[in-house]
Amino acid sequence: MRALSALAFVCLPVTLSATTLVVFRTPTAVILATDSAAVELDETGKHHMQVDCKIRPSGRWWFVIGGFLRDSHGDMRDVVATSIANTTTIQAALAAIDDHSLSDHIRANRALYKGRQAGSPLMTIVIADTTMIVGVFMVSLKTADPFEVMVETGTCPGTLCATGSYYLVGEPGDAPPNPLLKALPSWFQRGDAAAARQFITEQIAFTPLLARHPIDVLEITTTGARWVGREESSACASIP
Repeated sequence: MRALSALAFVCLPVTLSATTLVVFRTPTAVILATDSAAVELDETGKHHMQVDCKIRPSGRWWFVIGGFLRDSHGDMRDVVATSIANTTTIQAALAAIDDHSLSDHIRANRALYKGRQAGSPLMTIVIADTTMIVGVFMVSLKTADPFEVMVETGTCPGTLCATGSYYLVGEPGDAPPNPLLKALPSWFQRGDAAAARQFITEQIAFTPLLARHPIDVLEITTTGARWVGREESSACASIP
């Protein structure tokens, strides 16, 4: 089993981006896992900070955002939550996210992306529910000059992750590549909550400014969702 992981470092006047996330999809469970770090960028430079829970519920769905997270107009988590709250299919949920033109927020902050390479992921949203279907909404840089973005949506397995997974690891040059991604260790292949937590733990050790505790791990099965090994400092709300 492989994972979707994302490291992204973007921002401008009060723009925020989330860092590490891991997603596993198996026949019996979906694992969403994140750290609690973010990078803020304004005219004075980059600022490393901690944010509250990156994994949110909305209606029947759970979702997580990597990359572009917030600008002066609002929190993208709130936008996504409102968008998908009343949708009942993965296709409708992805369409609702697209309808809210999240890419417009990125275009409005295009000055932040100087020097980024075409193909760089700028925002990734992963949604899932108890049907074990995973949906992916991704905005990436199509061309740097002129500045154009590309929006892609799909389900896993599917066109965006034909093998059931894919990796997105930050902006080339922004941080050294994590050696774990070059040769995934055997424990990673388990594709379970423990593997996701261990991966993020090692990412924190590798890039302590770009990833940090608490680590939040959500396991979704056909019977519901639960936090796994929840850290005491977690800002994620309890699940009834």
